[in-house]
Amino acid sequence: MPDLDDIITDPTSITPEWLSETFERRGLKGAKVSGIRERARVNGLFSTRVFYDVLHAPSAPEETPRKIFLKLSLPDSEPSQDMIRQEVEFYRSHGDIPALPLVRYFAAAYSAESGAAHLLLEDLSDCSLRSYRHRADSFPRPRGGTASNEYSPPSVILIVVSC
Repeated sequence: MPDLDDIITDPTSITPEWLSETFERRGLKGAKVSGIRERARVNGLFSTRVFYDVLHAPSAPEETPRKIFLKLSLPDSEPSQDMIRQEVEFYRSHGDIPALPLVRYFAAAYSAESGAAHLLLEDLSDCSLRSYRHRADSFPRPRGGTASNEYSPPSVILIVVSC
């Protein structure tokens, strides 16, 4: 079982005990994990993603995730390590802002020495996503612009997730 501050490099090292402690550390009090099962593994161009089903004790809070995924940087790929490092930094600085509609994260770590990094996120693959695009025609044209300019008003995209 990895230490809570260790970088995860082996997806099989995640245990129910470690996951329980990780959830607890992220504010899910009483989120006792009784088992995990690897559902799928995807070796991509920039990361390895491992998807898990999470089994809980009956007393676990309702908001405890039932599915999670682990994203790992590739050991011999500088672009992968840089990309995952940026994601880790993003989640660490913005992941706890309630107003931002982000996927819940439970662990994010990066080692500058080795380039190894991981993100542990809630898996929303069973949820449905709908996006709505609104063309903001009411925005004024830039000063000095003419009708012949190729100015296109910005759009607002709203994504609704229902699980």
